[in-house]
Order: sequence, then C-alpha cells, then structure tokens
Amino acid sequence: MTKPTERPVAAIDIGSNSIFLLLVRITNGRPTTVLERVKHRARLGAAIGPDGAFSEAVLDSTVAALCGFRAVIDRHGAQVRATATAAVRQASNGQHLLERIRREARIDVEMISGQREAELVFLGVQSGDVACERALCADVGGGSTEVVVGHGKVVKSAVSVPIGAVMLSHPRLMRAPVSNAVEMTIRAEIRAALATQPTAGQGGWDRAIATSGSAQRIARIVAASHGRSPRAGIDGDIITRADLAKLRTQLASAASHDDRLAVPGMDPERADVLLGGVLIFEELSAALGIERWHVSMAGLRMGLVADALTRRQEGRS
Repeated sequence: MTKPTERPVAAIDIGSNSIFLLLVRITNGRPTTVLERVKHRARLGAAIGPDGAFSEAVLDSTVAALCGFRAVIDRHGAQVRATATAAVRQASNGQHLLERIRREARIDVEMISGQREAELVFLGVQSGDVACERALCADVGGGSTEVVVGHGKVVKSAVSVPIGAVMLSHPRLMRAPVSNAVEMTIRAEIRAALATQPTAGQGGWDRAIATSGSAQRIARIVAASHGRSPRAGIDGDIITRADLAKLRTQLASAASHDDRLAVPGMDPERADVLLGGVLIFEELSAALGIERWHVSMAGLRMGLVADALTRRQEGRS
C-alpha cells in the first residue's frame, strides 16, 4: 500500500554555538527519514560585543546562513519551525536580527524562553529511541543549560541555567593548558548558577539522558577511547562520571590547541569549547547524584519537529 505523501518539516535552531537546520520526511503523521542536515558555525554566544550587541558583520553572516537554509527548505517545500535561544535572547539587537531574518530569508523565528527551550528539549528526547517513562534530560548548550524531569510526555520540572559551554570557555578555557586555579573558578561559577535553581531535578526519574552537541561529542570521544569508530552510532551510549573525569583531565592538561585537536574523536569546531561542556556535566552529575548518562541524538530540533506536527494537526501551521 502506498504511504501518503506529507509535507516535510524543517526545524531550525539558532543556538549560541551553531545554527542548525534539520529537515525530515513525515509519513503517517510521524517523522521518518532525515532529508537534510545543515550546520553553520556561528558562535553567537561569543560574538556579543562589549556593548552587548552583535556586530554588523555577525548580523550579515547569520542572515546569509538563514538565506541558505531558505533555499534548502524551498527545494523540499517544507513546513518551518524556527527558534532562537540564549545568545539571541541576551544580545541587545537580537530582535533586530530576527526581523532581518524574517524580511530577507522569509523565515519567522520565535525567540523562546529558557523554560520553553527546556520543554522542547524534553519533547524531542521523548520522541527518540532513548526515551524513558520517567526521565531527566540535560541539554548543555553554548549559552545555557536546560534540565528537565518528566513522566511520559508530561513535564514535572524544567529549569534553564544561564551557563553554557561557549560562555564558560570563552576565553578562559580556550587557552591550553588550563590551570587548576582557573578550573576551580569555573567550577565555582557552575555550582553557584545551579544553586539558583533549587527545583532542578525535581520529580524523580529512572534514567538520566544527555543531549546536545557537547554530550554527543563527549560520547564520540569516549567511543574512540574504547576502540570504536567515532563515526559509529552513539544513540543510547553511556557516559560515566569516570569518563567525564578522564576527558576533563585530558583537555585541561593539553599543552596546546593542537593537542586537543589530536584527541581521537574530537570535532575541530568544538576543541576549544568542549572542556566547558565537560565541566558542566561533571557538576550536574555531582549535584544530582548521577553516575551514568544515556546519550540521545534527539533534542531541541526533534522537539521542534514534534511541535510543528502538533501545530499542523491543530491547523496552526
């Protein structure tokens, strides 16, 4: 029997580290095949100037990337769901950026709160293969960290903490090697930020799930250290606290950026900021008593796909 043809969905995530487009085929109301993945390394979290704004050059390059996304979307005739997160929220001209994207790329981007970001992350993870009836999900992004606990698809608690891998790394952790004093200062900042969110982790869970680019890159490095190809699938892989400690020591003690790049499984685009993500996951593990993280390849973008399909069903697309 021929399956009905449905309009694909394009999910765009304008994050603090990168801008992503995920475009998926929809069959029988559910996402199936990934048709396109496009990534633009923007580092918006580190691009906010001393005046609190993005420069004209940053605005221009970001808009150009979204215009490129528009060409991909038009080729597939996809429905679009696009959001902007921490860096755009923080920049004084973030709204101006979104207005330019709407005008020049013909893409409506919603600037979402940290709370809404956390909810979408959970929705995405629970639509993936690592879903769990009672789950805690952590998404360590470039400019913020979301921690969500939910049962089924019902969110029990969700917090967004204004710390991220790019924000913490730029510039202190980018200089190799990293001294113990600098590391301790960063750890204290993470603990202080987490302490402002006493509801983080409330609700009870049976599985801790890590998503985001930092978690996925950590998992690939751990896989490489165990003799697996860093290109192998990592959905459902385990990251232990011992894995995090080993990688943190390796990155902090690296004598140079080249030494970080030489770590098997490393992504050259994350070599200078991954240590910040590792430290956040270590401190989350300690604060929440987590020994093992299950890695999920689903997250915010798959949450946007699910949200777009809900809007479609309700006639709001």
